Amino acid sequence: MNYLDQLTTNQRIAAETIGEDGATAAEVADALGYKSTSGAYDIISRLRQAGVRIPEPEEGVYRIEGYAPTVDDSDETPGSVDVLRTPTTTKQSVSRTATDFLAELEYDLKSRLQQYAPARADGGLLAEEGHEDLVFFRTDDHFGQTERNEYGEETFNSDIAEDRVWQYVEEGLREKERREAAGVEFDTAHLLLGGDIITNETIYATQPHSIDLHLRGQIERASTVYTEVIKRLAEEFPTVQVVTQHGNHGELRTGGQTSAANADDIVYSMLDLAIRQSGIDNVTFIQNDATYFTNFEMRGHRGHIRHGHEKGCLAHIGTSSPKARWGSWLIDNQFDVAYRGHFHEMKVEPVAGRPVIMGGTLQNQGDYTEGLGIASSRPAGILHGVSDDEPMAWMKPVYFR
Repeated sequence: MNYLDQLTTNQRIAAETIGEDGATAAEVADALGYKSTSGAYDIISRLRQAGVRIPEPEEGVYRIEGYAPTVDDSDETPGSVDVLRTPTTTKQSVSRTATDFLAELEYDLKSRLQQYAPARADGGLLAEEGHEDLVFFRTDDHFGQTERNEYGEETFNSDIAEDRVWQYVEEGLREKERREAAGVEFDTAHLLLGGDIITNETIYATQPHSIDLHLRGQIERASTVYTEVIKRLAEEFPTVQVVTQHGNHGELRTGGQTSAANADDIVYSMLDLAIRQSGIDNVTFIQNDATYFTNFEMRGHRGHIRHGHEKGCLAHIGTSSPKARWGSWLIDNQFDVAYRGHFHEMKVEPVAGRPVIMGGTLQNQGDYTEGLGIASSRPAGILHGVSDDEPMAWMKPVYFR
């Protein structure tokens, strides 16, 4: 069947220009009579949304999978584009298949976790009087996501995400060295993972997407990276605490969500299993897959982490509705410092004198943050110290290159 007649005029021109031999964005723009390539990128994006299979370009050249320039038996128009037209029932089946995949993987992980004792630091977390702890707060990493700028240049992908995770960790370790040179001694590293560690936009190569890894690959990449991060921190600090909380991108939106439908929790279970199997004896691992928040302890201070996608948890705490919501959470949880993500911003706002830290993101500005109405912000993260007296004794921003 020839699908070209199902596209708009400009989409059809773009599809015919790309064809089986491929075309650059500049060539597509020229065929459309555009003065710049930005319109071409928009057309290519719309073709993907319409179901035309256009993978990410190789050396700047776009191609269409399944393009057949021969005349179709039922249509005299040459040039047939293989368009992915997924019926609603099939889309629901895909979601069920993805949920089944996660459920089976979670069941396998839980069964294997039961074969090992929980990851707990021998003797508990070290907290000698007068020393400090160091907090590494990561959220909204979006492994698997790709972003491009207006010139078509790739500005974010899984390789960049991994590089930025390590840039963040290494900067934290350098800050540790600087402060140790000034006489500070550190006891515990707290690695807080606040959700949306993977992007989870699709699981099949045939689905239109802006990702470089499908669901299985996203899970494996993120869990491998953070397993190595935990091992590195375990070498650098007397004790390590890992606290995890799932986000909303990890969910498969099929209704009636359970922990089995959240890919972030699968990543965390893989990390937990890796640490238990490794024999590392100075790491405590906390995973909560039941609620929107997790409470934990740091040097006698109470920490509170949530992803921040719930209703009423807006980007800015200072207005009346989110201020009241956070005030309620403070009363319920009695935290001394809180952490949240979701909005891809890096900042600190107080709630009744308690700092609430928004952790930023590895990801460059894209459609998601534009859809939230957030001004483009520089990809960044926050490191901070914990003393006996203060849950946030000092803070250091890390801006990603």
